[in-house]
Amino acid sequence: METIEDTLRRLKQQREMLLMRVALLGDLRQRVPPNSKTWSPLQIVDHLTRAEAEYLRFIEEGEKQGVARRRPSRSPMIPILVWLMRKRISVPTIPSMVPSADPRSFAELKSEWDSVRISLIEKLSGSDPKIPVVLNPILGPMNAEQTVRLIEAHVDYHMAQIPAPEAVSG
Repeated sequence: METIEDTLRRLKQQREMLLMRVALLGDLRQRVPPNSKTWSPLQIVDHLTRAEAEYLRFIEEGEKQGVARRRPSRSPMIPILVWLMRKRISVPTIPSMVPSADPRSFAELKSEWDSVRISLIEKLSGSDPKIPVVLNPILGPMNAEQTVRLIEAHVDYHMAQIPAPEAVSG
């Protein structure tokens, strides 16, 4: 059976792949959306950073309100959201997670995401995957397992929006 640490390791690899893909695009392609329906690769990194920062805030709120004493959410919305993102179906973005129209540099965004992700991993690792750690204002008390599945599907959804780097001809 997969442990929360195994899942977090996979989440780390997924993030590294996304960042490598963005880095290989070069400055211009990082800043330009591939089409009118998506964000630029830098806006995607900004959005993912904001989303994970919100999860950190939800964890802190859960700690204050004793979320560990509650039952984890049985909301069907969690698996539905994961399924929608895996199928590449867009879901509404809450305002606090909308990226800047003119994002900072790749290096600055990566550094900020590094910091947020490290804090998020510290909060989730070692936790009982079945006991709530997050107090999501929409989905309710979420355990580490539910939280990581949602984050993983979210990163995967946006990874598919990042254009492949162009092949270098020799």
